[in-house]
Amino acid sequence: MRQHRYQGKLLPEIVARLALLERIVGRHGIDLTLSVDFTDLPEIFQQCRPGERLQKLFDPARGHVDKDNAFWLCGRDCGGQVQHLQAAHQHHMAQGLRAHLDDKLDLYEPQHARVLACKTGSSPLLAQRVGQSVYQGEMWLRGGAAGCRGQGLAPLLIHYGMLQALLRWSPDFLWAFIAGPAVESGLGAKYGYKHFAPDGAVWVLEAAARPLREWFLWMSASDLAGLSREKRLLRRHLTLLSDDGRSADCRRRRQGGHQGRCDVLRKSA
Repeated sequence: MRQHRYQGKLLPEIVARLALLERIVGRHGIDLTLSVDFTDLPEIFQQCRPGERLQKLFDPARGHVDKDNAFWLCGRDCGGQVQHLQAAHQHHMAQGLRAHLDDKLDLYEPQHARVLACKTGSSPLLAQRVGQSVYQGEMWLRGGAAGCRGQGLAPLLIHYGMLQALLRWSPDFLWAFIAGPAVESGLGAKYGYKHFAPDGAVWVLEAAARPLREWFLWMSASDLAGLSREKRLLRRHLTLLSDDGRSADCRRRRQGGHQGRCDVLRKSA
């Protein structure tokens, strides 16, 4: 493992921000766990997202993940029900992201439909992203009456995943795909991504009237470091923190449940 670029003052700030995010999410009744063992992920994924496919990149049967190059996050409520999933994968791209996608684009296929054909997009920025990279994907929040969407947790959970990747691998950049309409609606910016480029990948999907065109989103090393001092996304949540931790919120959920809404995101979104 290479030496962490943020030795010194910033490293404790990253750790402290992770702890703060865990407390905030906990006050919403969700406990987060990080795992580098992907054995259970396919089954949990199918339970949470029936009819969809886990991306090949994170399928342990395909041999692309191990304890050193990937992790996945699971958030469970007080009753043990899975409320949140996401995953991250580290890869060194000596020849740049475009070369990597030209060779392995199928690892990032959308989960909701069968892919008939695909190609790397024409964005010149893909070739400019070189070095230690982290892909962030499989972002999911539970829907329905007992779901966790609508509480403003998605940006915090995405930042939590980004900071865990920063702490583990100190990447040169972190990236994701997102559908064009989602970017145009402001979803990528809401989630805290700083850079956007159209035409990252093009997918021809079965029974789709037109190809799915996904944008390329990324965060630089300095963008990721700045997350440890980000304040805007925390403001609405800080009043939830109190000395009794998450127990009061868990009691409320056991007694009456939470009425919210949620849907699947591929920020995959």
